[in-house]
Parts: sequence; structure tokens; C-alpha cells
Amino acid sequence: MSSAAAPVFRKEQGRIPWLDVFRGAAVVLMIETHVVNTFLAPVLREAAWFGWLNWFNGLIAPAFLFIAGWAQGLSWSGSAGKPVAFGRKAKRLLGIAALGYALHFPWGELGQRRWADAVRAGTQVDVLPCLAAALLVVLGAQWVAQRSGESARAGIFFGVLGGLTMGVVGLAPRLTEWSGGPVPVVAWVNQTTGSLFPLLPWAGFVFAGALLGAVRGLAAGALLGLWVVVRTLGWSLEGGAFSPASPAFFCERLAWVAVLAALCQWVVRGWQPGALLFAGRESLVMYAAHLLIIGWIAQAGLAHEQGWGAVAGMCAVVLAATWLVALGWASWQERKTKGRTPAG
Repeated sequence: MSSAAAPVFRKEQGRIPWLDVFRGAAVVLMIETHVVNTFLAPVLREAAWFGWLNWFNGLIAPAFLFIAGWAQGLSWSGSAGKPVAFGRKAKRLLGIAALGYALHFPWGELGQRRWADAVRAGTQVDVLPCLAAALLVVLGAQWVAQRSGESARAGIFFGVLGGLTMGVVGLAPRLTEWSGGPVPVVAWVNQTTGSLFPLLPWAGFVFAGALLGAVRGLAAGALLGLWVVVRTLGWSLEGGAFSPASPAFFCERLAWVAVLAALCQWVVRGWQPGALLFAGRESLVMYAAHLLIIGWIAQAGLAHEQGWGAVAGMCAVVLAATWLVALGWASWQERKTKGRTPAG
């Protein structure tokens, strides 16, 4: 590795290695998921084993949300009465939400003057707006709790987030067909306007992650115990339609995400892969970059309905291109930071 590139892969003090590895793995697998969903020929999706791949890929978005919540929860467990930098963090989260909307801005619909379609497409809630909104709620709960009496802080924080988790999961199946409000509002509630990640129930993964991240010293063994509890709860809730809005779906996904979190905790004890640590630190850049790259390839009509060999090659190409973008961004940020550092 060249001396110019080496600083990009340094381990940063104060970061949680297993959390960065988990986030980095989620981003890499998200690239695979989106490439497969975009370019694989439909006939190849009929194989029985593809159902298992699709099921595993379905864990990636919950993991991405869960990790973000956990990271915010860590700030609660380490705050010890310190004031929350609410303004700075809220500004960053609003920027993340804006980026999410910008990635699917309805240029085509506006160009064709399809105003209703433009509103519907432009207000769809993707994973970034959902993540940002849920983290704003977590940040708000932390802000309120820290301004309460010391004896009540923990009760307020955990009580609010616990209630919100149950609320978004419990309301989701009751509001799956609701369409009585403006399109931008409905887009936050369910999938009827095309949203992939409305707050109900997807914000629950962020809230659950924040609750667990706020518990000091939560180890891998406890996460495996959580698998037993949540998976049992999921089995008890099974019945009726199993869909992304059902509580059973939420419990199943949360249980397996907890197992993956435990696995990452174990892995980093003996091995901390620099590539995944880097991807975890630059996850937002890699997320945005890979969507743009896939979109450009799809619009060019270069790789539709491909076989597995071509799709595997496309995964490698998109990952490599995304990686280069992230490397460039990280190097630029580092040079900018050094430029602001006084000499001597």
C-alpha cells in the first residue's frame, strides 16, 4: 500500500471495532443485494436456494438500521450527564435524510410533467430518511432525559424508546393500507406510496439498537440470549399474513441481527479486517456511491437480466468502483483536516 493511501486505513481511537466491522460488512452485502436485485434474470430467481439468499439479504437493511441505533445508544451510555450536542447531530441527521431524498429525486417524472407521480416518487421513504428520522427521535429522547432529574434519566430514556419500539411494531400491521393523508405523510407510515422503509415498523430496528447500545458492557452472550427471547416472541406472534409489517417479521429479523452482532464481537477479538473497518467508517459514502453507480449502469442498459457469472462480475465492478470513491473521499477529508491543523 502506498504511503499516501495508508492513513486512510488507520484505526481511529474511540471507535468500536466490532461495530465498524458489522457496519462495513452490511454495506458490502448491501451492494451485493442491490446488484442481484437489479441485474439477475428473473428465471434464475425461481431456484429454491435463491429463496435462502433472498432471506439472508433481507437481514442487511435491519442490520444497517440496528447498527445506527446502537451507535447512538453508546453515546447515551458514555454521556454520564454530559450535555447532548443536539444541534450538531440533528444537522447531520437532516443532511442524511436530504441525501436519501436526493438519491431518488424524480427528474424523469418532473421532465414529463407527471406531477402526481413526481410527488409519489420524490417523497418515498428509503433507508436513509428512515434512519435519520428514527435517530432524531432517539436523540430527542436523550436530550429530554438528560434535562430531567438524575434519578429519572434512565427511566425516561429507556421507557420512551421501549414504548416507541412496541408502538411502531404494533401499529404497522394496522396501518398497512391507510391512505387517508397527504402522500408525503402516508409515505412515512406504510408502503402504499412506494416507500421501502416507512417508519412503521422499520424505525423499531433503530430504537431496539439504541436500547441495547445504551446498556453498558452488553456482551456477545447476552445477544445470543436475546435471540432466544425475541425469536420465541416471534413464534408466539406468528399467524395471519407474514409481511414486513408484521410483528413476527420484525422479531425474526431482530433476533438474527442480534446473532450477527454477537458474531462480529467474537470475530474482532482475534481479527480486525482493515477493509471492513474502513467500509464501516465510510458507510454513508459507500451507500450513496453504489446506488449512483448501479443507477448509471442500469440506465445505460448494459447488464439487464444477466446470469450468475455476469452478476458476480457486476458485483465486483460495483464494489471496486464504490471502494475507489470512498478512498478518494477519505483521502480528501484527511488532507482537508491536515490543512486546518496549525503547523508545529
